[in-house]
Amino acid sequence: MKLVIITFWLFPDLIKFERQKGSFQVIWLLMILFTLIPGIVYLFLIMITYTDKISPATNYSGMAGWVVALIFWSNLSDELNGVNQERYLFGSIRMPSKFMPILALIFFVILVPDGSFILNLACAGVSYLYVHTKLPKFLFLSNETVIRYEEKPWLRGLTRLPNFVPVDARFNYLPIATHDVDTNTADTTTTSFPGRGYRLGT
Repeated sequence: MKLVIITFWLFPDLIKFERQKGSFQVIWLLMILFTLIPGIVYLFLIMITYTDKISPATNYSGMAGWVVALIFWSNLSDELNGVNQERYLFGSIRMPSKFMPILALIFFVILVPDGSFILNLACAGVSYLYVHTKLPKFLFLSNETVIRYEEKPWLRGLTRLPNFVPVDARFNYLPIATHDVDTNTADTTTTSFPGRGYRLGT
């Protein structure tokens, strides 16, 4: 049951992540930033904490780290871009977006009691550093590199899938809502979204 809930929570932010970064970039970032690096951090901390051996009771299942990382990415990037958007827990409980990352950590401590809080915390930390561009550049693929791989003949079976998102055809998002703008006094040189956006559908 917990695997179903975590997977269900993963999809919305994963789809948003893919539409903004492209399919190949998402695969790379999930594998390197949100899997490999948190795993290395976890092993390092465990080796310091447990001098005899790594505890075999640790269980990391259900892609919980990806969920935590993507929730932190989504909320921090929205905050950085000046988008003050309310979130809905389980699609019905409204709450300010700034509380969602902490709530996600608490939720996974309760939902996955046999999981690793250290791994989830490491994923959250990596996501924070990623949003604020504090990570080394060699960890990332340039858009030119991704485009070169997308043009490889042996990857056409993947790149021609209907839901594949090329890195040069990413979707840009308008904020759902921003503060009202006084059209008589608004500065025409501002780079923020000059108006109000509305959510379409449910």
